[in-house]
Amino acid sequence: MTPHPHKPRKIQMGPTQETEDEMVLDEGNRVLRPRKRARQDGPAEEVEPPAKKPKSRKPPLARPHARTRRRTRPDENTRRLSLLMDMPLDILFVILCFLPPKTLFCLMNVSNAFRELLTASSAATIWIRLRKSYNAPEPASFIDSSGEYAWARALFDESGTECAECGSRRKTLKYLDFVECKWICKGCIVRGAVTQGSFKRKFRGQDKIVLELLPLFVAVQLEVGGNKEIYRNADITKVISCLSACGDEASVTTYKLERLKELERAKARRLAFLEWRPRYHYYLQKDHYEEERFLCEQRMRDIKERILDLGYPKEDLVNLEECQSFDIPVRLTNASWESIKAEVLTIVRQTRKGRLMYCSTGVFGVRRQFIEALYVEFKGTFTPIDWREFPSVETVFLYAEINNLLLAPEQQTITSNDFALIIRDDWGTFLKNVREWRAYRKERFISEWGRHLKDDTMNTLARDIGLLHSSEERYVWKMPWQLPSMDFGNLAVAQLRCFYCNRICTTQNAAGKHQDNVRECGLRNAWCWGFKFSPSKAALQVIGLSGLNPTTASADDMDAKGDFFKCLACDEEFVGTWRECITCHDIHHTPEFQLLEDHNAIREDKRKSWACSLCNAHLVAQEMRATVIKHLESAHGTIEPKVPKDYLYAGAY
Repeated sequence: MTPHPHKPRKIQMGPTQETEDEMVLDEGNRVLRPRKRARQDGPAEEVEPPAKKPKSRKPPLARPHARTRRRTRPDENTRRLSLLMDMPLDILFVILCFLPPKTLFCLMNVSNAFRELLTASSAATIWIRLRKSYNAPEPASFIDSSGEYAWARALFDESGTECAECGSRRKTLKYLDFVECKWICKGCIVRGAVTQGSFKRKFRGQDKIVLELLPLFVAVQLEVGGNKEIYRNADITKVISCLSACGDEASVTTYKLERLKELERAKARRLAFLEWRPRYHYYLQKDHYEEERFLCEQRMRDIKERILDLGYPKEDLVNLEECQSFDIPVRLTNASWESIKAEVLTIVRQTRKGRLMYCSTGVFGVRRQFIEALYVEFKGTFTPIDWREFPSVETVFLYAEINNLLLAPEQQTITSNDFALIIRDDWGTFLKNVREWRAYRKERFISEWGRHLKDDTMNTLARDIGLLHSSEERYVWKMPWQLPSMDFGNLAVAQLRCFYCNRICTTQNAAGKHQDNVRECGLRNAWCWGFKFSPSKAALQVIGLSGLNPTTASADDMDAKGDFFKCLACDEEFVGTWRECITCHDIHHTPEFQLLEDHNAIREDKRKSWACSLCNAHLVAQEMRATVIKHLESAHGTIEPKVPKDYLYAGAY
């Protein structure tokens, strides 16, 4: 036989002597396989392999399918739902009567057992109760218990209505036939349909009175274009058959009357359906909203439970509900919790920071006492002139390392040794942080102060309150570092206002104790410069009334004089020191203060804000001015003490 010229020849080659293989028969697969054998001395025996059976191709029809569809394992919820079928039917029907339509139709996709149960005639009570609970229209009179499911599906199934003719569930336009009470897709309606004009051509010899006995489908878009009223072929054939079956005129008349009554009832059902459908959609939206709210509340409860499991108290969860990113209708899983855990803990820690400033009981109170004791020990190694510029203990709470320990969960045990590792054992690092804090604040203060000196703001304010009487008069302001032998952070005319609480600080040094004075302030970062330079007309006026130069007067100079001023603009009588006048003055009004000459500054100053400069007797708690002067006389023998050499103001404003 001559091989095909375009087809390669298959050459079968047996085993060679060089490979030393032998062919063995695989009994399991009934094929020959080569097998290695040990080389023997002498010439190898030639073994003829058995003849190979030619492969025969099976016809295409005999081939099995390449791959069958892989069946998926039912999930845990499906297995749990399948246990419902073991319950008695009366109890099961009672349970199913309370389920919404969407759930009932979803149950039919769980298993064949549910589908057979819900589509059976015995389950008509479920669909009747469902229809009545939503005040849905009644079905046609010819529909019995076996058709209640079909009518309920026509009313309530929103997932993908089946066409009763072809069974299609594609998202094509479907129409509800109110005579037969079933959904029909556009394809089944248009296929073989006729218009009033084409009726005579297709059904020759039939009277047009047949069309009066047919349901009309209005505004169906035809392929040829335009919207026309059409009649279905199946309906026409059915009516013609019924008319032909009538024996006499009386039967025809009776059939026509019954048919017309049925069409009227179908029109009534259509009107009732169109009126009921919007109400049903409103019910669906309401149920959907309630379901979403339930899921949101459940998600928030799960988040709070996980936070409580981490050891945080309920007081730290008050701000979680204000976060909109958690208020989503999705159940909380382990994966979703890991994705939002950092954000949740950030909100919890911010809440704990706010509680830390005013909570002095419980775990916070104990931890605060540890820091306060260590901080007092730290400040005791410096003189009062130095530590009065240190930040308040509330500001120390905001240092990152200390704050992490303070805000640790309640269940985590924190001792004084943990804080001592940061403050006492690492004294040099902590002191470096304090000095960097002071240097950073002074740099920001110079920037704020210098900006107002360049645009002549201070001279304008002085003219407004009468310190300067003409445009030619002016104060020669110097930059803070140009002032001789004075800490510019102690300048009397330089006030700072907090961005967060809008409170005013009389000096830059007083701003370091701002958290100690205003617990409700929103400043939650020790390294954050939360102040702006706020030139005060009140400060300029009281400094001028005291007889000092506003350009060089320091806060110590004003404290040493101890003058009292009376406000003439207040409805109620107000008398206070220069610091009290600045902090209480409304910046939107022109200040009107009067110097009181007959007030004794030492006797009448009741502020517990003074400390001895020669020792640390008032390190923990400051005293009134008169008490500190007596201490200087008894402990140090100072007869005429000076500010700030012998004693100083160490208050927080």
